[in-house]
Amino acid sequence: QEAGGAQHLVAFVVASGPTVDVEDVLTQLAIRVPSHMVPAKIGVLPELPMRPSSQKLDRSRLPELDLSHAPRTGGIAPRDALERSIAEAFAKHLPQATGASVDDDFFLDLGGNSLLAAQVLSTLRKQPGTAALTVRDIYDTRTIAVLAERVREHSSPHGTAQTPERTTERPRHPKLAALAQLAWIAMRVTITAGLFYLLAFKIVPPLAQRLGAGPFLLLLPTLMYAFGIGSGLVAIAIAVLAKRVLIGRYEAGRHAYLGGFHLRHWIVKQCAASIPWDSLEGTFLHVATLRALGARIGEGVHLHHGVELMTGGWDLLTIEDGATLGREVSLGLTGYEQRELVIGAIHIGRDCTLDTRARLSRDTVMDDRAFLTALSQVPSGGHVPAGQRWDGIPAVHAGAAQEAPNLDSQPWSPAQRGVVLMLLRYVTSQLRLLPTLALAALLLPLLPIANAAAFTPAWFAALPLGFLLGVMAVGYVIALPLEALAVRALGPIPAGAHPLQGWYAINAFVKDRLIDGANSAISGTLFWPMWLRLAGMRIGHKAEISTISEVIPELVTIGDSCFFADGIYLGRPLLHRGTLTCGQTTFSSNTFLGNHVVIPGGVSLPSDILLGICTVADPARIRSGTSWFGHPSFELPRREVFSADRAFTHDPPLLRRATRVFWECTRVLLPMLPLLRGRWWLQTMPLWRTGRSALEFYLVALPFAALLMGGALCLASWLAKWLVMGPIREGRYTLWSCWAMRWDFLYETWSNWANVVVSYFEGTPYLAYWLRAMGAKIGHGVVFDGSFVQLVEPEMLEVGDEATVSCHLQSHSFEDRVLKLAPVRIGARSTVGAGAVLLYGAVIGEGTTVGDNSVVMKHEDLLPGLVYSGFPTRPVAAVAAP
Repeated sequence: QEAGGAQHLVAFVVASGPTVDVEDVLTQLAIRVPSHMVPAKIGVLPELPMRPSSQKLDRSRLPELDLSHAPRTGGIAPRDALERSIAEAFAKHLPQATGASVDDDFFLDLGGNSLLAAQVLSTLRKQPGTAALTVRDIYDTRTIAVLAERVREHSSPHGTAQTPERTTERPRHPKLAALAQLAWIAMRVTITAGLFYLLAFKIVPPLAQRLGAGPFLLLLPTLMYAFGIGSGLVAIAIAVLAKRVLIGRYEAGRHAYLGGFHLRHWIVKQCAASIPWDSLEGTFLHVATLRALGARIGEGVHLHHGVELMTGGWDLLTIEDGATLGREVSLGLTGYEQRELVIGAIHIGRDCTLDTRARLSRDTVMDDRAFLTALSQVPSGGHVPAGQRWDGIPAVHAGAAQEAPNLDSQPWSPAQRGVVLMLLRYVTSQLRLLPTLALAALLLPLLPIANAAAFTPAWFAALPLGFLLGVMAVGYVIALPLEALAVRALGPIPAGAHPLQGWYAINAFVKDRLIDGANSAISGTLFWPMWLRLAGMRIGHKAEISTISEVIPELVTIGDSCFFADGIYLGRPLLHRGTLTCGQTTFSSNTFLGNHVVIPGGVSLPSDILLGICTVADPARIRSGTSWFGHPSFELPRREVFSADRAFTHDPPLLRRATRVFWECTRVLLPMLPLLRGRWWLQTMPLWRTGRSALEFYLVALPFAALLMGGALCLASWLAKWLVMGPIREGRYTLWSCWAMRWDFLYETWSNWANVVVSYFEGTPYLAYWLRAMGAKIGHGVVFDGSFVQLVEPEMLEVGDEATVSCHLQSHSFEDRVLKLAPVRIGARSTVGAGAVLLYGAVIGEGTTVGDNSVVMKHEDLLPGLVYSGFPTRPVAAVAAP
């Protein structure tokens, strides 16, 4: 029930006698059910209202309960100014808190929940005496009296923590530097367009005519794989050359955004981004490339998928023998603070381990055999001593690092492992394209124009459009189950510890790649659980699963009615000191996992639980019916619950199912626009070549054609946004609503169309123009360094002048199968660090700094001019004056 701007859980009982002791019912419920399920109010009815047609409960006829709270008698009134200020903050957001006792429980007695806790915190932070509080403090203390006592124990937020220092350097000609970035992009497009023209019109036709249409199509995936290897080697050479010419050797320091050094660094990053890092991972070329760029990397180092090592600063990186870096580990050699490029050193000692998505900020050191846990972050200047395990944001000492487990089998030689891995990658890379091309080769002889002698670009362009679209759609539908079957064909991986240099680890890595490919195609759809079942995973009824990674399907069991959001690390095998340890992972029914949750392999979780965003599951503490959040995690005694008709969340009627299937099937049509674009290019380029000199054609006509095609993709994305969705407004939308289905379609169009073009402009001031065109409010001089190419609800973003933003924006969240949207506001001249997450409704004050990997909770306000760090955030210092 809505009251005071928040949702409250209420209940009704049917009187079985002359009177009902409501207080006794509440007391008994508090003993028997989790605290967040205890109602804020209980009403008494002679009978429940029922629908005559179905004899089901008619919720619309339930009476509204009075949630106002009369002043309590017999309680203890606030005894000093501090307790009075806390009581006033409670009463401002909780109607029941008016006149509350200092011993009343925020959740059980006053009806508080996770949303109200963040709102109360934001009010308390505006008062100097309570500015250092965090949401965790409210959950830990729960009462005015204990919270006041904790405030007295807190130190001032303006402590001795290290704060960012500004450099005196200022860009001399920022507009000229921005134009130089544009010129570099134009040169890159010109070279790429010329190479594609030569490939399509000069190299492919003779080869295709020699082989014939059918054999050529069947060999095309292999040729593309070989071309990718060759072009990758060229990209490595270009990046190494660019780094040596433009930078020389990276040194620690600070440099103005759009200054001379920043421009050179941006060009080097662009070159490094052209390297096919995904193809290099797990091979000797990966480490060899990083060494060529200046990094010092020892023997036996394992760099897992997605380790962030393409942002520059390589000369300042040292990774000693035997270190293990897990999936998507982030190394902050370079970053942005207060519109400045900041560069620092990182040293990782022998046999160290960084678990999934851990981060080392600049100027950090890990001594030998140290261990940094999943999602944890060591702040700038941090030092992890030898043999210690550190955990949290920011990370602190949490015990001794565990020893390497005993292995169940012997490791292979690096050469043997590399050959097998490359062979499996080659075979599995054929699965996505080969069905489409094989189908085309089979049907081509049936077409009137099937003449191998005329196998030219013009011949390709003359193929019927319906034939091309049909073959592409059917091949796509065939390829997906083939990939799932390939996962099964690799064989089961037994629970236990296996060498990273061995078959079971290779098996796990290849399966993870196949799942990543299917993620990009059908994650979040009704077809996704079907695919995962075909791959070997056991999944219950009514499960909703978005993007998952680090998963071994045969070792995962998911119960009924589970909901997994984006970026879940599902049953993550532990990579540690040359080993991979995995185990059977089981989820009971009604499990909710927020974005980027890490579930270690080998755990069994109870039913009816919630793990909030960026939380690591701790099976030793999680009980049935509880909710957990934070790093380290803490229990949410009562969270905000939004009740909706199950017909819109769990049990949709047939028409809604059909509507969702329709929108999800439109993903098959998304390649249509790139296909039409390529078809137009093949038809038009010979005409444009006629009558033009080579110089004019390659330097003017081809780049102009590329500009037209890129513009068409952006225009189509822009039209899709405004025609399919229109303006996106704050609100709540159920999973099975048409709005949520259209929102998902918009996400896919942006991924498949706009990102191809807009990614060229990352790190430039021109990205802001695109975001404004899509509806975001972006001030002048904003520095973006991060994931803002893919921004699904741009109207929910407001950034003030000269802000520096490197974070993950989470202006939406699925909770209780309801999509919740609210604006995120980032104040002028503020800095939001790499890997930080801003939840919907967050407000970052002017001149505020949010530390790396920190999480700002929904509807949480951060005060101007302070440095915040942690999950949840806590003020740690004042921002240094410019």
